[in-house]
Formats: sequence, structure tokens, C-alpha cells
Amino acid sequence: MKSRRRLLATAIAGFLAFSTVPALAMGTGNPYEDAQVGLNYVVYQPAYTAGLSLTNFGMHTCAAGQDEALNINYAAGKKSILLTESSSTNICVENFMLIRGATRTVVNKPGAGNLAATQVVTISVGIERAQLNVFFSLLVPRATAPGSTVVPPVLIDPTIVKYAGISLTNVISFTVPDPDKWSATITNSKIVSFIPSKVRLLYISNPGLKPLKKGKTIVTLHHNGKNIVFSLTVY
Repeated sequence: MKSRRRLLATAIAGFLAFSTVPALAMGTGNPYEDAQVGLNYVVYQPAYTAGLSLTNFGMHTCAAGQDEALNINYAAGKKSILLTESSSTNICVENFMLIRGATRTVVNKPGAGNLAATQVVTISVGIERAQLNVFFSLLVPRATAPGSTVVPPVLIDPTIVKYAGISLTNVISFTVPDPDKWSATITNSKIVSFIPSKVRLLYISNPGLKPLKKGKTIVTLHHNGKNIVFSLTVY
């Protein structure tokens, strides 16, 4: 069993090393939003990652003349989710790879405006089906159709992003492991309030921030004895 797990981990790591490049260093700080700018299909960002941390974000070429595909890995211990996204009109060959001992799940998500629909594929290890169902149900589009009244939450990994700007009518959701073990200290509590994690029927929601007033403040997030300083502007 141990040798099989080692082979499985090696296979996933090999695929990531071969097909991905480091996340863009410039832009918003959110790699999903940065990637959306150059793609002709809708990029979806998970608001729930089954307690796994982002360990790799990259893009790879599917075929000449086609949009690149996203290739992202979330992991913690022996559990992992390898996420691939590509245009549903130009399916990536890698989307059909199957690793022994892993579960492959394929879901098609709608397009928006002139952006094509998206095929979202996960290759997961050690993740329960109920958790995968929540993972797919909480995929948030980084682009919306013109005229849409639905404003997607701003999803942020505070271990990567240290600054964000948000409108007064939106909210921030922190995509973090152990979501129920996070708290926050806010320098100016008139600008924003902390939203603690809540236990849902099948999962635990992410902690976040709710804007209260336009302005700037510093938020210090606390997790397992460590502090993460985060700057926020509400406009």
C-alpha cells in the first residue's frame, strides 16, 4: 500500500513538473484572476478545498493555437486534488489522464458573455465523494456575464496574497486549510469585520471579511500560533 501511494505521489509530481510553470508574479496577486485576463474561457476558483493548501499553480499548452489550460495542485499530507481547467471546445489531452488509486471527476461549467464554457477535471487522492461534491458546487467564476447582478466573492489565499482591494458591496473569503481555526485582529474595525467559519451540513465554510466603510486597514490573521498581516482597501 505504501509503495502504491509513493508511486501515485511521484506520478502526480512528475505531471506537475512537466506541464506547469510558476504562477505569474505580476497582477492582482490572485493567480486565478491573473490567468483569466489572457484566456477565452471562464476560469473557476474553488471556494472550498477540503482543507488542502495550494501547492502549485501553473499553465500548460494543450495544442497549437488553443488557449492554455490551468493546472493546479492542492495537497496536505497524503491527500491531494490535481485540478485542470480548459475550454470545453478544446479539451486538453491531459484531462483524460488516470492515475491508479486516484479518482477522476469531470464537470462542465458554463461560459459568460463571449467567454467559452469550461471543462473542470480533478484527480483526487484520499478525498471523499461528499467533499468532491462540495468542491465542485463551490467553484466561483472569475468572470461574469455582462449585466449580471451576481457578484462573486473575492477569494484570497492569505499565505500568498498580502493586499486586496474590494468594493463596499462585496465580501472576501479566505481559501485556507483548517478554516475553523482562524481568527483576526483588525486595526480599524470601522472599515471591515471578520466573518468566522461556520459548520455547514457537509463542510465548514471559509472565514472572511465583510466591508463596512470605505477606507484602508490592516488585518492580522491568526492560525496555529502564527500571524499573517494582510492589507485591505475598501472602495
